[in-house]
Amino acid sequence: IISGMSLDYFGVGEYPYKTILKETPSESINYNLKELGYSTHAIHNHTHDFYDRNLIYTHLGFDFFTPVEYMPNVERNFIDWAKDSIIPIEIMKTLRSTEGKDMVYAITVQAHGKYPTDLAGYEYDADYTYVGEGEDPLDHNQYVYLLSEMKASSEALRALTSELLLFEEKTVLVMFGDHLPAMDFSEDALNEGTLLDTEY
Repeated sequence: IISGMSLDYFGVGEYPYKTILKETPSESINYNLKELGYSTHAIHNHTHDFYDRNLIYTHLGFDFFTPVEYMPNVERNFIDWAKDSIIPIEIMKTLRSTEGKDMVYAITVQAHGKYPTDLAGYEYDADYTYVGEGEDPLDHNQYVYLLSEMKASSEALRALTSELLLFEEKTVLVMFGDHLPAMDFSEDALNEGTLLDTEY
């Protein structure tokens, strides 16, 4: 998404973050926007060294990187992922930190898996239930957890859009998911597409 780099040019199972980007800068949207006067920021509510982001973000043209270690008062969910409620706060802090235009790339993790099969002690939203024929109770718990965490992530997104509507600078908000949930399902369970394709 940031570079437009095709994975066709890499080995099977190779992650550019773990190989070439650790050593070599890559053409990216950041370098193009910097020529237009933008500051470029990356935000991630997970550890700085996850996928070596602390090393490769400079090679993708980011001026600043704020990982979870630099975020105060981060709340954690049932399986210890940082909650996404911190992301709108960090995005707005970043936007207000400069007078000019900004490119802010934020990655969230609250609804990330692997999802628990035992929900003892988990306070989930009772409005969300997964209904499937002959469903396994362990699968049911995973879906209930995923839906409940996605609702919390949606609430964080709503908070962000509310802030952006009041923000004095014009903004463009783009969202995408980089992979499907970590659930054990096959393509037979999908109404369309494949496990590896997205609309992008």
